[in-house]
Amino acid sequence: DCFWLLVAILDNLLPKTYYGDLSGVMLDVEVLNLLMERSLKPVRDKLELTHLPLTSFAAQWFMCAFVNVLPGPSVLRVWDCLLVDGHAVLFRVALALLKAIEGE
Repeated sequence: DCFWLLVAILDNLLPKTYYGDLSGVMLDVEVLNLLMERSLKPVRDKLELTHLPLTSFAAQWFMCAFVNVLPGPSVLRVWDCLLVDGHAVLFRVALALLKAIEGE
């Protein structure tokens, strides 16, 4: 059952270019960058000052759907939302994580 769930996620929820040439992941990182420019400019500016490219962590977030970043119960909630609301959830979660560090 788990295998078929993974197949359904890869085939139906994530863009086809996510795991082939990774162009879909890079495009989503760029979209996240644009969203940050609109709503999280201080965080984006801090990343630029530290020369930390967004791709160094956001690409992994998107490719793994946060399974390697969040605690288990949170990952399950993200995946529930992913199954219901689709791929846009990845942006919402990424922005929420970045918003959490805005004051640091």
